[in-house]
Amino acid sequence: MNAHAWLVLAAFGALLLAAALPLGRCLVAVMEGRLRFADHIEQPLYRLCGVRPEAEMGWLQYAFALLLFNALGVLAVYALQRLQQWLPLNPQGMANVTPDSAFNTAVSFATNTNWQGYSGEQTMSYLTQMLGLAVQNFLSAATGIVVVIALIRGLARHSAQGIGNAWVDLTRVTLWVLLPLSFVLALSGHHDAWSLFTNLINYLLVGALFLGEFAYRRVRFRNYRHHSPLQLLRNVRRTNLFER
Repeated sequence: MNAHAWLVLAAFGALLLAAALPLGRCLVAVMEGRLRFADHIEQPLYRLCGVRPEAEMGWLQYAFALLLFNALGVLAVYALQRLQQWLPLNPQGMANVTPDSAFNTAVSFATNTNWQGYSGEQTMSYLTQMLGLAVQNFLSAATGIVVVIALIRGLARHSAQGIGNAWVDLTRVTLWVLLPLSFVLALSGHHDAWSLFTNLINYLLVGALFLGEFAYRRVRFRNYRHHSPLQLLRNVRRTNLFER
């Protein structure tokens, strides 16, 4: 690595450290439902979907909800590709995608891999790209974020039975984190901004979640002994995950 590469790396690390704590506090506020205006938008969605936001989930129920959510996402994207020939918003008359390619694409986008073995403009209809692929760009990213949030809650709450509500977490991450970021970056109108989003912002989110959790735990549970984030990682490394 030359001097320029080291300078870029140092600047990148400094930016991560500087932004992690304030961004972490914002994420804690979002995930704890402290946004004053959020209820007016969230509550109708919960009622429409039959979600009880106050109901806590255990780790098994939380994991099952996320697996079910992503399985339905795979089926939806697969069905859109296999039926696009007869669906609207297909002015070019795109043929149905083959079963193997449709399954590969559905799994890829649902797992936030976004691997494409085709030319999108020559294979996918507008409806498939908007309702299938673009939607999964948000939902798969939201899934990854809420998994980290659930992990942090599990570590912070010690003996608590619940780790949150998967449906509430997915809603809040999508509405108040991913959608605002997408609007800001879309207004920049340059592909470099999207590259920044997929790299820098992702690292910032993960770092902010861990530091934000540590700050929140120090304030919320003042009477407990708190390990630093570094000590927490050391404890996780020493843990035997296969020990019964």
